[in-house]
Amino acid sequence: MLLMKKILTTLLFTTIISLSLFSQPALESGKKVKSNQPSTEYDRIALSYLLLDDHQLNFGDLMKQVFATSAVNDKFDDNSTNRRIVQSPVSREEINNTFLLGPTMPNDVTRKIESELVKNHFTNDVVAKWFSRKSDGSFGVELLQQRGLYNATDAEVKAAGASKIGMAKLMDAGETLLNKSYILIFDFSDLISKDEDYNRQQVNSKTEIKHVKNGFVGTVSVYLFKLDFNENIRNSFWQDLWVESGDPNLAAKKQAFDNFEFPLTYVYRTSTRVESSQFNPGEMLAPKVQATQSELLAKLITEGANQALFSIEKTLEEFRVKTVIFDTHPLQAKIGKKEGLKTDQRFFVYEMEQDASGKIVAKRKGVIRSTKHITDNRQMASGESKPSKFYQVAGSRLDQGMLIQQRNDLGLALSLGIATGGIGGFDGRLDINVSKLLGGKMPSMIKLYVEGGYDPQSFDFVGSSSTITYENFLRYGIGLGKEYCFAHYFKFQPYAGFGLEQITNKDDAAQVLSTIYGHPGVIFGVNLKHNIQFTWQWGIYMMNGSITDQENTVQPIYGSEIWSEGWTRGGATNTFGLRLEF
Repeated sequence: MLLMKKILTTLLFTTIISLSLFSQPALESGKKVKSNQPSTEYDRIALSYLLLDDHQLNFGDLMKQVFATSAVNDKFDDNSTNRRIVQSPVSREEINNTFLLGPTMPNDVTRKIESELVKNHFTNDVVAKWFSRKSDGSFGVELLQQRGLYNATDAEVKAAGASKIGMAKLMDAGETLLNKSYILIFDFSDLISKDEDYNRQQVNSKTEIKHVKNGFVGTVSVYLFKLDFNENIRNSFWQDLWVESGDPNLAAKKQAFDNFEFPLTYVYRTSTRVESSQFNPGEMLAPKVQATQSELLAKLITEGANQALFSIEKTLEEFRVKTVIFDTHPLQAKIGKKEGLKTDQRFFVYEMEQDASGKIVAKRKGVIRSTKHITDNRQMASGESKPSKFYQVAGSRLDQGMLIQQRNDLGLALSLGIATGGIGGFDGRLDINVSKLLGGKMPSMIKLYVEGGYDPQSFDFVGSSSTITYENFLRYGIGLGKEYCFAHYFKFQPYAGFGLEQITNKDDAAQVLSTIYGHPGVIFGVNLKHNIQFTWQWGIYMMNGSITDQENTVQPIYGSEIWSEGWTRGGATNTFGLRLEF
């Protein structure tokens, strides 16, 4: 049983650490920009990735080499160019000491980075890519038209028909996407090896920290800027800078473009700690083939980008995918991998209604999530694209044509309750939606949970020479469940797990008695709001293990070596409480 205790403790520790890393971007993203009225329009965003180089980063040369080949998420048009490295105009000390008013408020650091991007013509690189600029300085519209077509929805393709005029309009729509161009600046700091991370943990630990993994740990700060291709800039471009091959003014306009400064607007920043690691050779979970340092750094960059974009999508309306319900039986919408759709991604559903003043407003009617049935629509819309499937988790009846809008959540649910029956006291439980994390063909709503409980009972055990008082049952466990949503308001989750319960000597905290238990059961929930439920949990605590002390020696209590008999605990238990999803 000592081995089982160690396994349980390791699993809980790993889960909590992983959870803290996953939740950081949302917790650190700062004040959100809120709006009661969702936009009904959605166009693809174009992103350019740039790395801020302060010449002080550990593994800096390797990081720059790997970053040069990093790819933008499929949800966005990749506007990265050959120039990927920006010399930092600010020192690390200046970044650390700059006062932050909020993620959307510019400061001295963001202003200096913005100036560096403009003066060194990184914005020109973005415009040049949009207009397929060639080595002689001439422009074309090939990419612009291609992106206009790729951005078109099934409805727009059907409306355009097969006419040349209709398709030309879709191509011309590519120019409007210029104002959806963003530059994402990555600033990595405190990048250390996993060995160094273990060494740092060892400083504040009384027990030996084993080095079971290798890889990298670092902090990534991301700054988001938007290309300001306003009407004046657009006019200047077409009148003074646009030039085609063979134009007699080609050389002059080429120079004019090279000297022109396209403006930027600061939008947002976020920062989080990221890790890219693998188990060392010989460890039980070690991969068959160890990833190289370059591969681990590439994974670190991707993880940093994903966490930053998650925070950005939670905050900025323009980054949220929007479309309409295509069908309700089953629930479907025409978005998919092209829009970055993943299993269990959350969407709010809105209906446009007229208020008393005659104004059209959006009223939220429900909340839906995507299933694992996500269509691969990463090609130009045909007018007959297959839809992806969804399921409803909250709200009233939904109808075809209602607006759906991406609204990211963490995939976490915290439950607090009071237990009665075979086990009493107070319960807490944290559910983690691993379907959201793993994606792919993973079924929806697979939940990994960690649980804990406290029962303030005390027992006097009469020994051969004295009376020992044991008090305060503590338990913690881990397990898996599968949640089902039905009738718009109800949830049902069967689960199974195992855990450890212990009780402590009142006069000597080092003396602890404990046992391993099994815990199958079900949870029923009814929505009070889309993210708050009243819950009833029925479970069986199977506490038929031995009563052992901290040395794993069996210690009979009241004549029994079995936990359920010695303490009269276990069996069917009812728990009533509340659950908050976030």
